[in-house]
Amino acid sequence: LVPVFGVGCSDLYATYSAFRRPREWLQRTLAVALPIFHGRCLTPLPYRVPVTIVLGAPVVVPKQGVPQLNGDAAATSSSSSSSAEWPTQAVIDETHQRYIDGLKRLHAAHAPAGRKLEIL
Repeated sequence: LVPVFGVGCSDLYATYSAFRRPREWLQRTLAVALPIFHGRCLTPLPYRVPVTIVLGAPVVVPKQGVPQLNGDAAATSSSSSSSAEWPTQAVIDETHQRYIDGLKRLHAAHAPAGRKLEIL
C-alpha cells in the first residue's frame, strides 16, 4: 500500500457553484452528481498546468490469511490457512491511519505553500 499524491490536479479545471442547491437536491434524491466545470476554451480539455505525482514510502500491511468464503474455489489455494480470519477493525484503522499520515507527509513536503490538504 503506497501513499500517492498529485500536486496541481485541482488546477486542471475551473469549477463553479452555480445552481448549487438544485444540484445538491439532485444528488441527495437520485444519487447523481452534476459538477459544473470547464477547461481550456470552455471545453472539457484540461488547462495546461504542471502536475507532479509523488509516491510516499510503502505502508506495511499486516499479512493476513485469505478467509475461505462459501463456494469460493480461489480461496482454497495452498497459501491460505483454514484458520484465516478477516482483519480486525483495529488493524484496519491502524493501517488506514498510517496511510493518511503518509499522505500528510507527502503534502507537507511537496505541496505549494498555502495549499490546504483536505481528506474526506
